[in-house]
Amino acid sequence: MVFFIRVAANVRGGNRNIRLRFSSHPTLCELACATESYFMTAVPQAQSSFQLDAMMLFDEFALRWVELYSAAQLSTDCQVYAFAKRGVGRPVQDRPPRPEMSRRNVRADREVIPPPGKTVACIASLKDGTSLFPFSLDATEDGVLTDIGESAADEEDACRCRRCAPITGPLDALGRHNARHGDRIRTVFDALDAQQKGYLLFTDLKRAVDAQRRVFINYSAKALMALADQDGDGRVSYKEWASFAVSHPAVVDAFFDVFAQLSRRRVPGGSCAHAPQASCSSLTTCRLSMEAYERSRAVLTHEEARLAADAVRLKALRDAWEKSGVGRRKRRGTTAESTRRSWRVHSVLLY
Repeated sequence: MVFFIRVAANVRGGNRNIRLRFSSHPTLCELACATESYFMTAVPQAQSSFQLDAMMLFDEFALRWVELYSAAQLSTDCQVYAFAKRGVGRPVQDRPPRPEMSRRNVRADREVIPPPGKTVACIASLKDGTSLFPFSLDATEDGVLTDIGESAADEEDACRCRRCAPITGPLDALGRHNARHGDRIRTVFDALDAQQKGYLLFTDLKRAVDAQRRVFINYSAKALMALADQDGDGRVSYKEWASFAVSHPAVVDAFFDVFAQLSRRRVPGGSCAHAPQASCSSLTTCRLSMEAYERSRAVLTHEEARLAADAVRLKALRDAWEKSGVGRRKRRGTTAESTRRSWRVHSVLLY
């Protein structure tokens, strides 16, 4: 099955967007090698050395940027943004700062990602690797990319690119400390496991959900426990939590944002040091409530879409089972057996 991925990067002070075509679902190392190879060789006047630092994925359901840490997050024709390492190639002052994707406020001077200008086919299979970001890809793969021509920038591409434009701005201390989503998973797990048991219980999730009911309006601790507890033993290990985070990144992001806001509130002065305390408190409360409502709606939309897809697959399997004739034969056999039993009971009653 052909798999398309849109990859954008900042090259010489401007965003460039391409569409990579794979013969199957790629791994993270395959995507990273293809991205580096293109921006090092195929783009005119690009940096002599383009090395990846991190990649972010635009979630079409949550309408926000999330850290790309698993190949399971990739879907065909998804939009990915690649960040180059600082200090490699051109000087640091010529490079734009790494976008802070987690902020909700939209800057007026942000640069929109253009529609993909080229479709590039990855005709050679790359060596699969198990390491996640950050990458250590020193060797360049030869003959990986082949340019197959320009693609038309239609209105749908332009609309999608405008909607998923990154927000440029300096990272705060929390964003620099937890730049990887893997750190977010561990941070949320440690925050939920306040007693440092090494696993999560239903009471831990219930305490966190009940404390932030504005964020998890449409979620319950019982639903989260049912999704995270894969073996059904009533305990959620870190391995199960990581697997749950891969399938439900929006929930982990919501937990992380809540804990980040709580940590900022504990700092004396916080982000409101330059404003009067009364007015800042009201404005902050209004903004946080709006962000919490948007996050809860995004999480609900994301999960409803997943449940709808599961329902469609279940219906297709049920229809295929019905058409195979196995279901009809089983129902016919069950009906005949019940008829014989009823006649036996009737005969015993008569005699």
